[in-house]
Order: sequence, then C-alpha cells, then structure tokens
Amino acid sequence: MPSLRGDLGRALWENRANLDYAWRVLRRGACDACALSSNGLADWSHPGLHRCPERLARLWLATQPALDLRALADVGHLAALAPDELQRLGRLPCPLLRRAGEPGFRPIDWNEALDLVAARARAADPERVCLRVAPQGLTNEARYLAQKVARFLGSPHVLTCTDLGPGVAALEACLGVAGPTLPCADWLRTDLLVRVGGRASPPPPIVERARAAGVTWLPLGVNVPCGDTPAAELALLRATAAALIEKDGVARSFVDAHTEGYEALAAELEALDFDALVAQSGATRAAVFDFAAALCRAQDAVFLWDLGDCDPATTQAICDLALLRGFLGRPGSGLAPLSAPGAWACVDLGCAPDRLPGGPLTAERAATLGARYGFPVPASPGHTPAGLLAAASAGRVDVLYRVGAGAGAPTADEAAALSQVGLHVFQGLPLDRAALTAPQDAVLLLPARTRHEAGGCDTTAERRLQRCPRVAGRALPGARSDWQILRDVAQRACPERAQQLDVPHAQAIREELAEVVPGYAGLERLRHPEVLWVGGERLCEGGVCPTPSGRARLGSAPPS
Repeated sequence: MPSLRGDLGRALWENRANLDYAWRVLRRGACDACALSSNGLADWSHPGLHRCPERLARLWLATQPALDLRALADVGHLAALAPDELQRLGRLPCPLLRRAGEPGFRPIDWNEALDLVAARARAADPERVCLRVAPQGLTNEARYLAQKVARFLGSPHVLTCTDLGPGVAALEACLGVAGPTLPCADWLRTDLLVRVGGRASPPPPIVERARAAGVTWLPLGVNVPCGDTPAAELALLRATAAALIEKDGVARSFVDAHTEGYEALAAELEALDFDALVAQSGATRAAVFDFAAALCRAQDAVFLWDLGDCDPATTQAICDLALLRGFLGRPGSGLAPLSAPGAWACVDLGCAPDRLPGGPLTAERAATLGARYGFPVPASPGHTPAGLLAAASAGRVDVLYRVGAGAGAPTADEAAALSQVGLHVFQGLPLDRAALTAPQDAVLLLPARTRHEAGGCDTTAERRLQRCPRVAGRALPGARSDWQILRDVAQRACPERAQQLDVPHAQAIREELAEVVPGYAGLERLRHPEVLWVGGERLCEGGVCPTPSGRARLGSAPPS
C-alpha cells in the first residue's frame, strides 16, 4: 500500500512538533474526516487499516497551536490567503469580536461574548435567528443540542450546508427509511456495485477493496455510457427499467410480495417513447439492454448515489431499479445513498429545515416534542440553504450562528449576504473565509474544542452509532466544547427558562437522545469500542419495509 504509507509518512512529518499526540489521535481516536469513521487505526467495515487519506491530510487540525492574535488585528492582509492557508494560521485561542468599521478582531472574555449573543438572540424576532451546523467534525451531542437551542429560542431555522431534505423524503416515501439499507461490509460480498452520479469524485477506498475481491464496479457514464447531466442519468435509469420489463427481467416473486405500484409503473414506462429516452440519456439501445442484462445476471447488487446531488425523481428511479430486481433486505443487496461526513447524523437529530429528532417535521410530532422539552417547538419548516441566502441578502437575518467551519471560500453572493447579517457568530477551531466578511454590525468568533478533545458520539454513513473517545493532551485553555457553548448562550438568552436546558454534562444529552430519537435507545450505555446500529444492521430485512402497508412503493404509486 505505497499510497497509504506515503500519506501516513507525510502526515506524521507535518505533525512532527506534536508527534506523540498525533499518533495517539490516529491510534485511539475516531476518524473525523470521512463518513464511515473508524476505531482508531482499524476500519469498521472490513478487517485491516482504515484507509482514509483525508483523515491523514486533516490531522494537523488536531495538533495545531493557537494563532497569533496580532494576525487578526487587521484582517485586510488575509484576503489574499487561500482557505487552507487561512486555517493554518492556527486555532482560535479565545473569543474575538469585530464590530462594523473596525479593521480586525480584538480579544474579549467569555462572559462578554456569551452576553452579547444572548442579548441579540433575546431581542430578535425568532424568525430572524438562524443556526447553521457544519456536519463534519462535530459530535452528536453538539448536533442535537444545536437544534434544541434553535427551537428553545423559538426559531425553526436550523440547517446544515447540504440540503438532503428532498432526497430523504423520496427515500422515506419509497421505503419508509431515511438512510442506507445495508452496511458497507456488504459492498465486499455483492456481485455488482452500481454508481449513479459523482463522476468528479473518486470512489470510496472500500470500492477498491471490493473490486479486488471480484465485485463488478459499474459507474454510470464510465462503464455504462451516459450523458453527464442529471436529466441524462434519469433517462438512462428509466429506460433500463423499461428494458427489464420488456425482457422479463423483473423479479416478480419479490415485486408481488414486497412492493406496490408495479402495474402503474409498467404502464407509465410503456407510455414513454423508449428511443427518446435512450437519446436523452446519451447512451445507445444496445448499452441500455447490456446494463439491464448485467442487473439480471447479478444475484446481488448495491446502488450508490449522492443523495444531496440527486433530485427526488432520480432517487425514486434508482429505488425502482433495485426493487424490480429484488435487490433489498438481504446481505449484499440494498441501497446506499452517500452523503458528507455527519450528514446522516444531522438528519437523525433534526438539524434540517424539515426534520425533527427521529423523523420528519409534522405538527403532531412538533407538539409531542414540545411536551417533552417543556417549550413550544415550531411546526413550520425552516430555511433551506437557498432560503437562508435569500433571507440574509434581504436583511432578514439578525443573528446567524454557525457551528463548525464551512467548506472553502464563500461565493460573491454568500459574502454579500453575510454583510447584511446583524450579528454573525462563528463557533469553531481555525478561521474560515466567511468569518472575515465585513459585518453589518458585528462578527463574533468562539473557540471550540476538537472532537478528540471533547469526546462524545457520532453516527456514521452506514448508520453505525459509535463512541468517539476523548484523546487528552492538546485542549487550548480558552476553548470549550461545542455543546457547552450552545447551552450557555441559550440559558443566558432566556434565564427565566434556563432549567429547560439544564444539561450538566454530555452524558445527560446522550440519555435524552436515547429517549427522543428512535433507534438510539441504548446510546446512554454505549462504551468505546462498542457500536449500535440505528434501526438494525440492515433495514427492510426480508423485503419488509416500515411503510403503512409493509411494502416498498414503486414509481409514483400512492401510499396504501
């Protein structure tokens, strides 16, 4: 594994000033750079080392020292730095404040910082308060408390950088589940791995192991001819479904026993112009029938796609292909929607505009959760990322509270929108570019601990709930755990209701999570290196789905 050795060597050399701590993070900590995570150096999904180059490339974030405050006294000279260069200046050592018209940031103490945010949140209309959570690098304790704090303040606006809502809704409508149906270990025991979209992204490292084990890798647009647009991929999927029906390639025993809507789907596909679909896909008739034949030859198959990049129609079309062949509910067969690290946890825990902890946002569920919390939970959907951008651009955001760094530099539109926000709070480790945008009123930087320093729990992309052990030794004196900062802000904003957020320690959050979120029961007793499968190791076992009818929905079939 020369690449792994080279990546490891570069990482250790880059962190040579804190080599002992860097090695302890790798050996004892959970990977915070990919969606699958790890048990120290060991991979969860298969025997052997966890081969995540991004983890090694990001190791410096766990070992870097505090930045020199003189670098932020005037931020004008930082504009030429790339996002990575900006982050490498060092970690935030203490709260820092920049007011409108000031050239840079000045240090303030924690009491002044917390009082500033609390006063602004208390004075603002809750509809003008937004909390944005970066999925990566946080613990479930921080994610869960972030959504609770937003709703404690009366705001429905809690969201992440990636809008998985439409894709998750499509999955739930079809299968009754909101996540991958099988563990990644099954990728190594299947016959066929079908990849939809994501051509610009390298495949996950486990794909190489699967191919070495004899699994056929079938990415659309590479091994299967297809245009490079979402419309072309959708056309190919629908044409392939039509080809399966035409050539008697449907697993009728599975379809009849475990799905609904087959006759309607077959009629819908028959009414379409097959040659027009093929032309729209950018493939050929022969390529479409070859793809259908490959699906028919396979005893098992796993379908992979980026849930945030596919529209609901494409997600449904992927599910249709899998269901028509019976690829669901057994080892080696299922659906594996891909997402950014931490994104599934945000869906589970309600850090999304149309979600509550444990499920979709409905008036009934909001009332039930409000009774549990002791305060009203807004029943209206919050801003999507696009909605937040529009609201900020129009000057309708008084407080924007970001937990965790964003990816890369903000676009020109995003920077313009940030400049219209009243108070912009950034809670994280090193700086990101968005924090340097000149404020309408003020920008406040709050230093957080790393996940290794704080410890906690996390939900991986395969629905594996794990404890992330604390790796002591590098915490900056001025930094605090993400969940502690959020709690303190909320309690100061509404001191008369502070007991409703009485969270003395992280274990209290885990105990509440175990009660509030279905599938998380047992989290309160979880110890490293134990794991807990959210909903079970496989979902829809035996083809039985948690829908009202117990069946998966094909096409646009109405629910029973």
